[in-house]
Amino acid sequence: RQEKMTGISKKGPPKEKEAGPFPYATWPDAAPMPTEERVLSVVCGNTHVHWAVHQTAEHRFAPILFWRTNVLTPEDIDFALGSAEEGVSVSEASLQALSVLLPDSFHDFIFGVNKEPTKENVIRMSNARRCPKLSIFVVSSNDESAKILKKIWAEVPCRMHLLRGEDFYSKQEGRYDGMGVDRCATLRCSATVTGYPTLVFDGGTALTYTALDQNGKIMGGGITLGFGAKFRSIADSTGALPFISHEECMELIAKSEAGKPLPVFASNTKEAIMVNVLSEVENNCRSVIDQWLSKVGPAPSADDNGNMEPQVEEMKNGGLKATVGSASSVVNKNRRIIITGGDADVLTKLLAPDRKRIVEAGPNSPGGNTKYTVQKIKNAIHFGIASLLEKEVKNRNESDIAAANEYENSIIGQRVAKRFPNISDTEGDSIFRGTVVVISGTGSKYEDFFKVRYDDNDSEDLTIRELRDALLLFSEVGDKASHRAVANQSKNDDDIRKSFSKHAAAQLGQIITAFEEEERKQKAAAEARRRKEVTESAAKKQEAEAAKKA
Repeated sequence: RQEKMTGISKKGPPKEKEAGPFPYATWPDAAPMPTEERVLSVVCGNTHVHWAVHQTAEHRFAPILFWRTNVLTPEDIDFALGSAEEGVSVSEASLQALSVLLPDSFHDFIFGVNKEPTKENVIRMSNARRCPKLSIFVVSSNDESAKILKKIWAEVPCRMHLLRGEDFYSKQEGRYDGMGVDRCATLRCSATVTGYPTLVFDGGTALTYTALDQNGKIMGGGITLGFGAKFRSIADSTGALPFISHEECMELIAKSEAGKPLPVFASNTKEAIMVNVLSEVENNCRSVIDQWLSKVGPAPSADDNGNMEPQVEEMKNGGLKATVGSASSVVNKNRRIIITGGDADVLTKLLAPDRKRIVEAGPNSPGGNTKYTVQKIKNAIHFGIASLLEKEVKNRNESDIAAANEYENSIIGQRVAKRFPNISDTEGDSIFRGTVVVISGTGSKYEDFFKVRYDDNDSEDLTIRELRDALLLFSEVGDKASHRAVANQSKNDDDIRKSFSKHAAAQLGQIITAFEEEERKQKAAAEARRRKEVTESAAKKQEAEAAKKA
């Protein structure tokens, strides 16, 4: 009534989204909710950002849509501001920047079919979903891209979780300090697909290999420059040698596969560069494979039916064949080796067990090695994240579900009161009473929204802090006498309701305090890391100056 008469809602203008932290995932709270229709995973790498949309828990979080964009920079938002109409805010520009990065189908999921990237459309689509907030899981080796990622999603109701290596493997499972989260995620995918033991090569900006033994414990691995970085290093470190692109590399390899291996004594510069780089990588990787086989034991010559698996397989997107989250129940009988990354095509050809020569073989070169098979997987990190999510969802045991139900039952139905300055009801009271009717669960109690329906049939969503304050106010003022008369309630009934509201407020206060303490710890840890980096940087600078003087 007040809104119709004055044109002003008693709730006031929409609140600006608070600049929350970019928290590390904490389980089981971070696990996707059963009602989520889609989950997003994002990998912020050194040269690109890789995105994947996952299906629900019912479909084991299998990724079904993949795309790649350039690394994110502040210029992405600046460009959106510069190309937008005059008067566009930073928040609106961030949504436009996000819109450009999304494929059509996921753009429609966020903004609506053929709709503009506006905050109104985002909220409308979010409210239409069973779970309003979208879960986003981030693996990052690029801090700047991760910060911009947070900015462009700031106006979309979502839960962003930064994944760490410890989410995939514990110290007891062999993870060591400094082991990249991307390697851990890729290893998780490899173990899920092949079982134990497993070995995975990841050909990206860096070429890495990582292995697990028969018991699923990390054996370790190695890191070197990837093909592109090697070719770039040669070109940048010399004045006359050319840079060889990925396309040129694949073109020369295709010629070698046609029966003309690259000659060891090359007669042109590009082939001379490629021969050495390819030989170096092939020989090193095959040596790694031999070492791994010697430690975990060779594969049996045939399976239980007497059949060998194909020597080279390619895993199609969405084709997780092993039991996600249960790699320990699968044995890698054929010693399948997983190859992934942007240079997976090159590595797969180099490491094929039948050893079809890309580089000319010498008279004493060994032949093929049938003691292992090779499988190429695209987007392995996203499959590793899918495996992690299914494991964490399964870890939600019955006690977790019971606790969640108890929490919901203790909040829904509670009476609240909220003061709206300059607005009053027909009795001149500026305090409006209402009831909590719905909890919009996000997986993190601190980020839940609570729908309150007021006695005048108006409603709004409250944050956990706002709800705590509303519960406390009701515990002080209770219901109005006129309301009790209509509801046929006694003063004693009102006192009981006030005590219930006070107890619920205390329960929410504990959740708020726990979150604030965790937030304080994360900020302290970040500050400690920053100080350590500053100290190390100063020490290196002093060492350099001392060396220069010497």
